[in-house]
Amino acid sequence: MPNSDYSKSDLVKALKKIGLKEGNLVFIHSSMFHLGRLENGNSSEKISRIVFDSFFEVLGPTGTLLVPTYTYSFCKGESFDVKNTPSSIGTFTEFFRNQNGAIRSADPIFSVSGIGPKSKKILSNLPKSCFGEDSVYDRITKLNGKLCLIGLGLSGATYRHYVDQKMNIPARFSKYFSGKILEDGNERTETWEYFVRYLSENCYPDPEVMEKNLKKANANNVWKKTKVGRGEILSINCIDFLKLMERELKKDPWFSVRGPPINTE
Repeated sequence: MPNSDYSKSDLVKALKKIGLKEGNLVFIHSSMFHLGRLENGNSSEKISRIVFDSFFEVLGPTGTLLVPTYTYSFCKGESFDVKNTPSSIGTFTEFFRNQNGAIRSADPIFSVSGIGPKSKKILSNLPKSCFGEDSVYDRITKLNGKLCLIGLGLSGATYRHYVDQKMNIPARFSKYFSGKILEDGNERTETWEYFVRYLSENCYPDPEVMEKNLKKANANNVWKKTKVGRGEILSINCIDFLKLMERELKKDPWFSVRGPPINTE
């Protein structure tokens, strides 16, 4: 690989090394740039295809892969078309949602797309709360799902906001957004709850602060991590991440944000 940093074979081996197996339920966040140059990945389309194929080589036909396809539509005062509104968070996520067999949740802010036998159960008939009880994140926890982060630390997992709401951290509050959803040729008006942060910089979900605090909490004992190319990938069981964050947020409700604490009441 004279002109590349890693290959598909390297990625597949790494996914297995961090504990991903056939039949697993996995929610991924990716920043492929941080891994460097992928062999035969001379376009975003080819990189996306190789990453997609690598995951399903490991998970097999009985595995389920979930990918964030967030749009923040209602937050921007826009309608959300489940089928056609593009993901706003990267080329791989948009590639994934357009694959055969992919289904997408009707969340007008944090939609998730999935492929695999558990996708419909997780993504259909959701409550109108992005991070509340019975949300996607609640469901994957109860189904023993895993998080996988490529080129990102645990602070890059949106799952953290599910725990934030569960613990009702003082840096955030419930805000309601309304708008129109287009699905299967029908249009409807809905109102969704989003546990947003206060605008103060103290409440910003700072990745550096959270990663530093996770290190202090010995979080490396509950995740599996390995090097790929120029970067790293990691996996953690959702229930383990939940327990870790609950424990630390009980000790310090400002554990995952910039701080210092302020009065938000």
